[in-house]
Order: sequence, then C-alpha cells, then structure tokens
Amino acid sequence: TQSTWGTLGRLESQSSGGAGAFSSITMTLQVPLFLISQLPTSETIELNLFEPRYLHMCSRWDSRSRIRFGMIEGLNGSRLNAGSSGLVGCHGMIAEVQTYKWGPGNRTVQLKAACGDLFEVAKSWDEPNSHNLMWGLVTVLEKGRTSKRDRSGIPSSLAATLKKTMASGASMYNSGQLNACCDLYVSAAEEMLKQFEMPSLARAVKTSKLQPDPGERSWILEDAFKAVLNQIRLPSVRCLSVAHEVVEVKASDNRWVAVQGAVLDTGNAARTLLSRHTAARLGLSPPGGQDMLVQGVSGQGVFPRLVICVRIKGLEYPIMGAIGGETPVLVGMDILRDLFQQGFALGAP
Repeated sequence: TQSTWGTLGRLESQSSGGAGAFSSITMTLQVPLFLISQLPTSETIELNLFEPRYLHMCSRWDSRSRIRFGMIEGLNGSRLNAGSSGLVGCHGMIAEVQTYKWGPGNRTVQLKAACGDLFEVAKSWDEPNSHNLMWGLVTVLEKGRTSKRDRSGIPSSLAATLKKTMASGASMYNSGQLNACCDLYVSAAEEMLKQFEMPSLARAVKTSKLQPDPGERSWILEDAFKAVLNQIRLPSVRCLSVAHEVVEVKASDNRWVAVQGAVLDTGNAARTLLSRHTAARLGLSPPGGQDMLVQGVSGQGVFPRLVICVRIKGLEYPIMGAIGGETPVLVGMDILRDLFQQGFALGAP
C-alpha cells in the first residue's frame, strides 16, 4: 500500500525516446513529508522533532538502511488547511538522515541530515493511523549536488561590490521594479559563481528559480548575499547547533544567564517559548490576563505572554514570547529568521 514504510526511498526511472535517441530520465521518490518554516541553504540541517506524526515516522527507522524524507517549505493557511491534498505542486528538498537519537521518554528525536535534491510533489496522501503523517510521490528536479564547502578564500574586496549590488537592488525593489531587482541579483550571483565555489549560493539560486514571484526570488538571493558577507566577516561563527548552542536569557535583575537545554527549532514558526521552570528561575513572571493564542504547525494553544530578551552569537533579541512547554528555551523562527538573514545556518559539526 502507499503507506507502507518499505516504500521509503523507492526510486523509479521513466525514459523516453526510441533506439539511439537521447534518454531523459525522470527520478521519483516516495517519501514522508516534513513541514519546515524555511528550506535550508546549508549542506546539512539539524532538527528537533516532537510532533506525534514525526515521532511516528522516526519509530520505524532502521539505522542500517538509507533514511530519507522530504522537507516542504512553510505553507500558507489555505494549503495547510487542505492537508496532504494541498501539497501537490509544492516544491521541497530531500533530507538524508546521517545521525539521530531519541530524547528522554521517547518524546523527541534529534537528528542531523544532509540536504539533497530539490523536488516537486506529484501526489500526496495521509498515512492512516499515523497522527496525519503526510507522504508524497515526488519528482526530483535537481541532481548531483556537490559536497564541497564554500571556499574560504573569498577576497574581502567582494564585500564592497556585493553591498553596492544589494543597495541598487533595494532601490529597485522599493520603487516597485521587482523584475529588475531580481534580474540584477541573478546576474550578480551567476557572476560570483563563475569565480568562486559557493554551493550555498548556488543552492539559493536554484531554490529561487522555483518561486514564481520576482519579489520572493529577490528576497531569497538577498538572504544568500548576506550569508556571503557574513562568511567574509565572521568565518568562524556562522554555524548554529540545534541542541548545543549557547542561548542566554536576561533575568529580572538584568543579568544574562546561559540556559542549559535550549533548542533551536525551525519547525516552530510561532513564538519563542520559555518553560515555566526557566521563567521562575530567572525571576520572570507574565503580567496577569495577558494570555496569547499561539498557532503552531500541529495546532494552537493559549499561553501567558511575556517580553523575553534572548542573546545568541552576541545578537540580542527583545521579543514578545510566551511561557509554555517543557523545553527550557524553545527558540522559534521569530529569532531564527533574523539569524539566517545575518548569514548563520543550522548544521554545526
């Protein structure tokens, strides 16, 4: 059946053309699908899984076999509400699991995966009795990714040129010339790729081509340019670790306190959360009657809201967070989105 785990990673080839003709091969995979706020531009990604459907997915993994799943970038409300039927035509990326381990009580799974081929969902469905785990038959769009890292010998003179390009692009974008901005960024990216090995930038160019909106394509490339600038300026601090990053929170007496057990979670598109125990230890208490509705990937809940000051990699984030959950600090995309724009990426060795 379609929901059988034994079909994981099944590869099909469809060739066209008669004898002596050049064959075009379409590669398809049948994989479980994971919803993620933003497709990674790094070569690896670390994830902390806690939703029941994804724990169900992990429960049948065999470390002796090749383990793959598909990552689908954040969907809008109408598509997300449509369930698996709303995934047809979506684009995503294959993740191949390198390492994984279960957390206490088998309530979480931490994993590291290699970021692989881009794909388009041709067919999708929900697996019965799996907490709505979604599967897809996906068509691979890009093959043959390099495993080499970005070259470290990028000259600092490139920074001035890149900043000038981004300033021109911003002016075009703000005046409504979205296509011109996009064309400028694509031209600049392609010129850089002729001179330097930049797999992350090359990946961003390919990802941008999947977006029909020129404004969205421009944002993807601008984020990639910012990552290049940070590589030039801060080559030693660009990586973030999902479960071992130093995360500091400002206590009620204005001391910065490093919180053990913090998790950076790209699947948390809602709000950064402090556990009640962490909030109490830091002397932080929410104002009465100030609850907020937090919408997550798997549902929604009402939590006491609280202004939280978080510091990661020396960058400070005063945000409107909430108190809830068992993780000491669950850092969400309200903070991670800016860190990614600053050139950081999940997937530290």
